Amino acid sequence: MYESLQALDNLRLNFASHDTHILNIILACVMFGVALDIKINDFKQLLKNPKILLIGMFSQGIALPAATFLLVSLLHNVIPS
Repeated sequence: MYESLQALDNLRLNFASHDTHILNIILACVMFGVALDIKINDFKQLLKNPKILLIGMFSQGIALPAATFLLVSLLHNVIPS
């Protein structure tokens, strides 16, 4: 498994310059769309109940990467490479 991770470290994604412009435009549209839905009351609610923020940070920073790692590990054992 360590060898597979080493191979992943050497993986590089190369985009042509016009591709990065398209990706940046798409990302900007997605971020703008999400930002339009955020209201001042949402921030007030976070100040009143910071547990929501902590659960979200835990999910994004620990639970999601751990679940991804477990899924990849399981699929690696099921699907021969």
